[in-house]
Amino acid sequence: MAQDCAASLYACLMRVTRLNVDGTPKVGADNMVVSDALARVSWEPSIEAGTEHVQKNGCGAIKASFKTNDQVKRLDLTMDLVVPDPALQELLIGGEILGDGDGYAYPDLGELSEERVSIEVWSRAIVDGDIAEVNPWIWWVLPDTKWQYGSRALAEEFMGLPFTGQANENPNWGNGPANDWPEISTQVVQHLRIDDIPDVACGYQVVPAS
Repeated sequence: MAQDCAASLYACLMRVTRLNVDGTPKVGADNMVVSDALARVSWEPSIEAGTEHVQKNGCGAIKASFKTNDQVKRLDLTMDLVVPDPALQELLIGGEILGDGDGYAYPDLGELSEERVSIEVWSRAIVDGDIAEVNPWIWWVLPDTKWQYGSRALAEEFMGLPFTGQANENPNWGNGPANDWPEISTQVVQHLRIDDIPDVACGYQVVPAS
C-alpha cells in the first residue's frame, strides 16, 4: 500500500491477553478479552537523566564537563474504561470473578501483583478528513504491560475507571495471542495499518495455541 500519511483518531477497541512469565501469550481459556469499553489509553516515557560531570578550577571556572545520554527506562501508562467489565479488570489487576461472571472482587491489599498482560488497541486511520478507504484501522501493540487501579467514586454520574501502569519491551510476544501479527513485536510499542478488526465479545475468550 502506498503511504497516505493517515492520522490516528479514537480508541475503538482493545484486546488484553494474559502473559506467561517468559512474556509469551498464555494459551487457553480465560486468558483474553476483546472489549470496546476503552475510553482512552496514553503513554509517556519515564526518563533517567544522564549523569553530568563538571570540573572547575580553584577560581570557579569550568575547565571540563561531560554529560551521559538520558535513558528511557519504560513507558508510564494511563487507561480509562467506561464500564466495570469484571473479566477485563481481572486480567489487568487480578482479583476474583463473582456470581455468573457479572460481579468482581478486588485483589488483596498489599504488594501489587506481578501479573503482566499485552495490550492491543485499534484506532481509526483518517485521510483528508475521512476514514481511509484502504486499511482504515491502525493496530497498536504494547506487548508487555503491568497495571494497578486508580480512584473510584459512586456519585450522580457514570463511574470512571482509571488505571495506571507501565510498559516494557517483550522479546517473546511473537505473532500475538491470535497468531495474526505479521511484523516485529519486540519493541515497547509498534503499530500497523490493517483492513479489519476482531469481534467484540463480553467476557473471556480463548487464546489459541501458536
